[in-house]
Amino acid sequence: MFHHTKRNLTASGIMCLMLMAAGQTAYGAAPAPQVSTVWAQEVQNPAADPTLGGLFELYTPEEYEESINQIKKYMGADHGDVKAMEADLAKLKADNGKGEFVIYKGAFTVSTETTIVAFNPTIVMRPDLAKSAEELTAENYKKDIEDVTKLLDQAVKDKTVTLDQKDSILKKMNENLEKLN
Repeated sequence: MFHHTKRNLTASGIMCLMLMAAGQTAYGAAPAPQVSTVWAQEVQNPAADPTLGGLFELYTPEEYEESINQIKKYMGADHGDVKAMEADLAKLKADNGKGEFVIYKGAFTVSTETTIVAFNPTIVMRPDLAKSAEELTAENYKKDIEDVTKLLDQAVKDKTVTLDQKDSILKKMNENLEKLN
């Protein structure tokens, strides 16, 4: 989550964008199941689709490189987050569209007057890769499901997510929970 006050909205807005992009690197870079043509055509096995039927968007190398260039303007080329993002970009380029390494875009945002939350698809698709201070356990993941359910309820209310999309996300998370039990 990112907070800002009204009187410094421009600087805070820029910082929010930078932190969201850095967060996508920290949480969104994830190797995907073996999928040969994830960007080019519909995936034959929806269970192995890292986009959950197109619900989650993946960065193209060009899009991700543009995000890095924008962040460099404010943080500098030598910043640790920029270096980490460049390393992920190199992996994404080396993947060459095979879908074995993907970087997720935030699936949707929920915002209030003071907070912007970008939903992290890695928690749904590959929770084992979401970087956290806590170990991934069934108990911790149940808490993630509760948190995501609240975000999804708000997103449905805001009409940025449909009920079917909400159900798809929660179904996938419950499948992950079964694997952890």
